[in-house]
Amino acid sequence: DVAAVLAARPLADGLVELPRCEVLRVRRQARLLLFATLRVLAPPRKAADGSPLKLPAGTGDYQLIVGKSFVRSVGEEEAHARMRRVRAGSLLRARGRLQLNPRLTGPDLVACELELLASPQVEAQKEPQKEPQDAPSVRPPQKQGTPETRRAAASAEERPFSSPPLRAPKRPPRVLSVQDGAGIAALSAALDEAVSRG
Repeated sequence: DVAAVLAARPLADGLVELPRCEVLRVRRQARLLLFATLRVLAPPRKAADGSPLKLPAGTGDYQLIVGKSFVRSVGEEEAHARMRRVRAGSLLRARGRLQLNPRLTGPDLVACELELLASPQVEAQKEPQKEPQDAPSVRPPQKQGTPETRRAAASAEERPFSSPPLRAPKRPPRVLSVQDGAGIAALSAALDEAVSRG
């Protein structure tokens, strides 16, 4: 099919320009070979003098062929970069040889010049950003009670802290040893005194 397209008879002498057309579909055959179906938005014209080009009635959609002719015009890297930008929905201007498609589906434009006028708009879906909320204000606790109790509490808060006085520890009771006679006599006297106190 590619060989038949390249061998087809031109429909016009010299180069033809499509000043404005929309890409409907793209078929990439290789890194440096691209086919695209075009809808012509402005009448084609002769590239040499800009005069309108008369085509037979009933001409269907145009097919754009971007390959060796375009690569020879701009170089491989630039041709590859521009081909990657050709997508469905793009608007472009093209110049090249206009010929009849072997399948009789419409004219083919074998491009040697290609300029993208507009790329399809792709709206990125972004999550709505939440507005920062102010931190809740913290109110100081309200003092309750009568004015007298609040004044007493305030004065107590203003007084410096004072610790209670230290008291000397109580003396432990005297321990009596009952290992000898004197101790037994002292214990007996202590018991008699405790009984007498009742």
